[in-house]
Amino acid sequence: MDVKNYVIEKVPEDADVIVTYENLLERAQGANLGIRIVTIQNFLKDQNIDDLYEEIVQKNQK
Repeated sequence: MDVKNYVIEKVPEDADVIVTYENLLERAQGANLGIRIVTIQNFLKDQNIDDLYEEIVQKNQK
């Protein structure tokens, strides 16, 4: 799995998910139609990141 950092407007169209701060949601949605967006309040500890991690783990165990 590749995890990369991009400017919101330059996220590749084939990205599976975008993780961004809540206050950047509208900007991310406008620039990346159709890509799932997970918003967070804190990169160090956030329930949405924990949930995304668990989802990825579950998919990779199948």
